[in-house]
Amino acid sequence: MAQGDAVMKPTVVTEEVSLSEIQVKLLVDGVIPPLFGSKKKPKNGDLAVTFFKRGFEMLATVHKTDGKETKWHFAVKKLPSEIVINRSSFKVDKGLVIVNLYKKDELSWAPMLRRGIEQADSDSSDEEADKQEKTE
Repeated sequence: MAQGDAVMKPTVVTEEVSLSEIQVKLLVDGVIPPLFGSKKKPKNGDLAVTFFKRGFEMLATVHKTDGKETKWHFAVKKLPSEIVINRSSFKVDKGLVIVNLYKKDELSWAPMLRRGIEQADSDSSDEEADKQEKTE
């Protein structure tokens, strides 16, 4: 990313689908899903989602019809509890990146999600421990 590029932070909507699954919708303006094939690559840009034991990170670039591009970034350093990395997934929908997180233990995150999906204090980081186990 070139120095000085503005990076947008998406609006986030989180829903506890069941005791084992959380769905996180990231509103990424202008992103378009492909008509056919994998829904992991937008028709008009690039997308990478990386999962960690206790978090995830989304990086996206959306190419606009006027030749400009918008970069998006969202990261959660500390979820309420661990997730199953190899079951968690993502897909592109019109204007959205939808992330499905599968919890390691079946328990409700609802009380903890009231303060948002990010559970880390603003000055703490469990990122190093999480980077030991990650996938894209």
